[in-house]
Amino acid sequence: MKRLVLVVVAALGVGLVSPASASSATAAAIPAASPVAAAAFLVGHYPLRLTSPDQSIYAVSSPLPLVDPGPHDASGVRMFVVNGVQHDHPVAQAQYGLWLLDSYRLTGDPAYLDRAVAQAQRIIARRVVSGSAWFFPYDYDFALHQDATKGLQRAPWFSAMAQGQALSLFVHLLQVTGDPSYRAAADATFLSFLARPSATRPWVAHVDAARNLWLDEFPHFPATGSDFTLNGHLFASFGLYDYVVLTGDPRARLLWDGAVHTASVVVPAGIRNPGWISNYCLAHGHPSAGYHAVHIKQLLRLHVITGSPVFADLADLLSDDYPTPAESGTLIVTRGVRTSYAFSARGVIGPGVTRTLTVTLLVPFDRRQRMPGRGIFYRVASGAFAGRWLAEQPRIAVARTPVGVERYLLARRFVLPAAPWSVSRSALGARRPACAPPSARPRATSSTPAVGCVASRRST
Repeated sequence: MKRLVLVVVAALGVGLVSPASASSATAAAIPAASPVAAAAFLVGHYPLRLTSPDQSIYAVSSPLPLVDPGPHDASGVRMFVVNGVQHDHPVAQAQYGLWLLDSYRLTGDPAYLDRAVAQAQRIIARRVVSGSAWFFPYDYDFALHQDATKGLQRAPWFSAMAQGQALSLFVHLLQVTGDPSYRAAADATFLSFLARPSATRPWVAHVDAARNLWLDEFPHFPATGSDFTLNGHLFASFGLYDYVVLTGDPRARLLWDGAVHTASVVVPAGIRNPGWISNYCLAHGHPSAGYHAVHIKQLLRLHVITGSPVFADLADLLSDDYPTPAESGTLIVTRGVRTSYAFSARGVIGPGVTRTLTVTLLVPFDRRQRMPGRGIFYRVASGAFAGRWLAEQPRIAVARTPVGVERYLLARRFVLPAAPWSVSRSALGARRPACAPPSARPRATSSTPAVGCVASRRST
């Protein structure tokens, strides 16, 4: 089986930096020369794969507009507005720089590269040096979840998310420009992840009581008071990934593996809310629909860079818990007694209205979402059920075309049960054949591959 996997990977143009090994967690520690050598943490022994630029978490589907619609200064550097005042924001600047670099990849227009360089140079110019490590500060106070009682980051404060995304920007700029100053910037930024938690010096990583390594978006000393925020942790891990690909540094490789293992255990145990929106962080919960979609995208990215079905399966769970609600299309409502509902802004259900349909209707919908504690509903845009919600039910009320589609960037394997199967073109517009069963849609698994099937899924 392992030999088959390697053949499939080669066919996809994806390389392995290190061979696959057992996925069970074992204790690991940064080599003794590191300041955090005493902080042993768990790793998952995940393989680290090389990926193509279009599989990056920062890949854009089309080039950014050169007239920046976001807040920016006269130099074209992204800014963040607090109480009407512009502030430097290392995450906003690093993300924007990475999107600009991908726009440069798509177009070859040097204006994109010049502006990406401007973002990096601003981040570098504002660095705070601690030992040999570079940290990138926020110069304004920030209340977590807009509630200072849940945590207040006092300026200057630092973030693993900023460190990781700046690290990715420096690595990518080095790869594009060949300028050795970006290698020096990447090396100094990586060292920030080796700093121990301290009340007086900058730090962005710690090991919790369960020996899980955390890359802290909102560090707090003592570290047990940190927010344990998933999206910032994973964005930071992608920076470590980029640095490992560039340098092969074994310390970065261990940190990356530890961070990935942490995600594999905390998503099902504390981030996921079965049947609902996932939590923003472990410390406060705070379900967020916007960050739920980010979590899914990040887990699919982990699936690409590890090749492990663990992360695709977790993405599936979150996608089923709360599919992306921004869907529109045509709803098939079959004949029979059908009940529509009204929901309050908080998802509280109102009285149902029942109608008897004598024919099957095709009606437009402008929203599809899961309601709290309930199933998935469609909001009808016009017609007899206009403005009301119909429950999604097989053979009763379903979308005419696929909805809730998640596209896998890496081919997946799944089991086809013994049964007659027909092959047809994909309704998603893919040119490859799609496999469709006559009566059931099996869940994806990590077993025998079905050759020729489209690597995508939809909610049903």
